[in-house]
Amino acid sequence: MENKFEKALMDYGSQILTVIFQYALSTERYEDCAVIKGLFDKYHLDLNQSMEEYQSYFWRLGMSGRTAIANMDAYLSEALAMVGYPADAIKMPAYSAI
Repeated sequence: MENKFEKALMDYGSQILTVIFQYALSTERYEDCAVIKGLFDKYHLDLNQSMEEYQSYFWRLGMSGRTAIANMDAYLSEALAMVGYPADAIKMPAYSAI
């Protein structure tokens, strides 16, 4: 694996890495943004993927995606720590109730 961001992508998925990208952008970590953008280009992923698109991916695989969405905050905290950001740097309250 290329780097810690690629590991986070493989372990937690594109939706989590998209949130990490947004956090990196808001905290002006532009080198990290470039690395993440490179991974999205490498794997032909969309940085603008909505939560609905994320869930529809699971539906196409015959799964509900409810577990992944219900655990987004926990996954995000783990992924943030994995890449060296504070685990409580950002939460996804809008998705916690799903």
